[in-house]
Amino acid sequence: MISTRFLAVVLLVFIAGWASAQETAEMPGYINLDVKGKDTQFGDSTYYAYVITVAQAKKSDVDKLLEGQMKEKGGNKERFKGNATMHTQVRMSDIHDAGLTLLHKVDDIRRTDNVEVAVAFLVDGNKAVNPGDFPGKDKKAKDVMHDFAVKLNQAAFQRKVDEAQKELEGLEKDLEKAQKDQQKLEEDIQKADKDRVKAKEDEAKVDQKRLEAEYALKQFDAMVSPSAKDMKKKAKAQKDLEKLAKDKDKITKTVFKAESDKQQAEAALPAAKSEVERLQEVVKAQKEKLQNLQAQMESIK
Repeated sequence: MISTRFLAVVLLVFIAGWASAQETAEMPGYINLDVKGKDTQFGDSTYYAYVITVAQAKKSDVDKLLEGQMKEKGGNKERFKGNATMHTQVRMSDIHDAGLTLLHKVDDIRRTDNVEVAVAFLVDGNKAVNPGDFPGKDKKAKDVMHDFAVKLNQAAFQRKVDEAQKELEGLEKDLEKAQKDQQKLEEDIQKADKDRVKAKEDEAKVDQKRLEAEYALKQFDAMVSPSAKDMKKKAKAQKDLEKLAKDKDKITKTVFKAESDKQQAEAALPAAKSEVERLQEVVKAQKEKLQNLQAQMESIK
């Protein structure tokens, strides 16, 4: 019987191998530009085709990019069976003096984010270029496919670069807004402190005036036979005292509001600071991601 220990060792070796493959596939700058040749099914027919890989790309995007490359060569697009496409009268003088017929298709590669592009070059009555029958044309076809691999991978990565750049711009806007929110809270705290200090100063002045008004009223009350002029002064002192009471009430409310605003701002400030720090880290990571993508794209040659 196979021991449990032996099975565990086998499993660990498998996991280590899989992890190593994943690490290689995701390594920055690692783009497979190899051109391989194999018999490939196009509709109901099989032709020798040259196959390349486009990394981390969508099939629909690569289809459009490949169509663009075909248009540059002046080919006429025609319908073909299955998921393949045919272009006739494609100008590639390095491979063939007359117009070529190209069959091509794009397929997803299972369990990856990559796609496979297969192209068959048909010459001399629909004979597919291959290394056995057309060694000279085979080399030229590989050169063309390598050029396709470079351009398609660059274009696919350019889209990822553009997406990463757009995402970075959005994150930078979020960070700018978070920084403004933090700054406003800090300014609110400073304003609340200033408002409270001023209100306290105003309160001291009002209290002093109230003492003076109350003292004046006591003086008038002590008069045995106040004159009409004294009575007017007394009435004015009473109104002043009433106004000072209202002023005092307003100042009390101002102090309360300033203290309340400060408490609210101070309570919200830690979260605001944390959000700024979080977004700074996210922006930093996104910039590194963008730089890695740009480096990968520049390495595709």
